[in-house]
Amino acid sequence: MNKKSVFIALSCILIILLTTQACATTANPVMQVEPKLSTFPVYKKATVISISPTDAESLVADNFGYEFTLYKNTLDLRMSDEEYATIYSDLEEQLINGGWRNESSTPAEVWKKDAQLLLLSIESLSTSKIDQYRRSYGIKDLEPGRILIITYVIDTSEILPNPTETARAEEYNRERTEVAVSETNEAYQYMQQKTQEAYQTLQQATNQALERQQESTQMAESATQAAYTSTQQAITQATQTALEEQKQQEALQATSMALRPILEQMGTQFEESAGLPLGMRVERADPTRWDLTSKPGWLHISGRYQDFDYENYTPKNIFIYPLTHTNISIITRVDGDMYRENQSVSMGLTPDSYETEGYTIELGITLEGDSGRSVYARACFDDSCSWSREIEFSDQIRFSGPVHLRLDMAGLKYTFYYSENGVDWIYLGKTEGYAAGDKLFLNAGGGDYWHPEDEFDAYYDFLRFEPLITP
Repeated sequence: MNKKSVFIALSCILIILLTTQACATTANPVMQVEPKLSTFPVYKKATVISISPTDAESLVADNFGYEFTLYKNTLDLRMSDEEYATIYSDLEEQLINGGWRNESSTPAEVWKKDAQLLLLSIESLSTSKIDQYRRSYGIKDLEPGRILIITYVIDTSEILPNPTETARAEEYNRERTEVAVSETNEAYQYMQQKTQEAYQTLQQATNQALERQQESTQMAESATQAAYTSTQQAITQATQTALEEQKQQEALQATSMALRPILEQMGTQFEESAGLPLGMRVERADPTRWDLTSKPGWLHISGRYQDFDYENYTPKNIFIYPLTHTNISIITRVDGDMYRENQSVSMGLTPDSYETEGYTIELGITLEGDSGRSVYARACFDDSCSWSREIEFSDQIRFSGPVHLRLDMAGLKYTFYYSENGVDWIYLGKTEGYAAGDKLFLNAGGGDYWHPEDEFDAYYDFLRFEPLITP
């Protein structure tokens, strides 16, 4: 198994940990050479090998993956002349007795205890390996034929600070401060100008009032005061509006910066080697009717007739992906060899496993008889919408080939788009004011009651999640 495969396997373990850090700032690694975590097993008969913090960071990133450097951690290197079996047996016994449990059997074993993960690599040292460790990480005193033991422990409950993102945020704050100062100066100048204009108006009105009777003078003074008060209120409102807009934009930008790397790791290209993303499950599964191999890089589903009112035709092979974030865009690319009317390929939101249409949102493509393919979006506000839906949009697709679908979630507002190239989006419609389910689903099915056994091929190219920058 090559290093890329090891990274993929180890990364899958961390995906669920990263997604639970909602709106948390992405951490840049700060390696901890001295043990800072709870006691973990080591092979005591081995010689401790020293390594610098910078080289230790590179060693972990190269051997286990960058994402494993994002948490509080410690690295232990040891060399032994004992046999592999002797070393492994000793460490395995210590791990099990210490409450650690095996999570993975990749070339680098992963053991878990509470919030801590222990990555263990044991390898025999050849001359080429020794030369590689010396040149890549500055490790000395290694001897051919001996065993190198790499033990790396992280605490997934403690994310390390990120100097790079902090510097970027500070730079952004400095720029926004400069803008705020500039806007404040402009507001102040505007206030001075309005004050001067009001003063001039007051002076003029006063001079005119002195030439009239006392009653006219009083009326002029009252009108002038009203004009001055109105001007002050306008200035105050304009200044408050500008500051509120600035704060709102800063908050949205900060949230987007923190959420983007988490959402990127939730996405998938449906590669066979990676399998389904961690957290995605198949409800009412029929393994003979879906795969990742028929069309490399695509999820393939064999769609059949569906009817929520009959148990035998309840949708099968529903791919469910729980969501933990809102104010995001969900994007996918779909295709299908549909040949009967009402056959469709879709994605949407459901409160459970899409065994009913109650409280769901759906966006997909379908075949509409002689008129060809169309894109549709619909919503159900009740427990069931078998006969009609309260919200429904549709548009004929005027191009051939796969279709990009995009669902924007902003609070209780859902907006639907489709596209040929994934860049130029066509607005389909929106609905708001009620909450749909919090689980994303992928579904292929449909057709008619007279041909329930007919199947067609549906495909999903990828899933991508992006933060919404603007409301």
